[in-house]
Amino acid sequence: MATLWLLTFGELLLSPMGISFVSKVAPPKYKGMMMGGWFVATAIGNQLVVVGGLLWGAVPLWICWSVFLGVCLVAAIFMFAMMKRLEKVC
Repeated sequence: MATLWLLTFGELLLSPMGISFVSKVAPPKYKGMMMGGWFVATAIGNQLVVVGGLLWGAVPLWICWSVFLGVCLVAAIFMFAMMKRLEKVC
């Protein structure tokens, strides 16, 4: 239960910062569409949480955590690759 509260609180803190960032870096013509894209990405991410639940009982625990770690590493590499480009916009 505490984990759920922590995740909810984290999402409540992250969402306004993300929308603010998207509205800052998006071209004026596409600002509304980019904000919608933020919410679509959030919805897809919330749907992908199911993958963890499906893996939890079906595979050994170390494989499940390896998948989580791999996804986090891929996301981190993508974010660091985009950082230079985003710094130019800001």
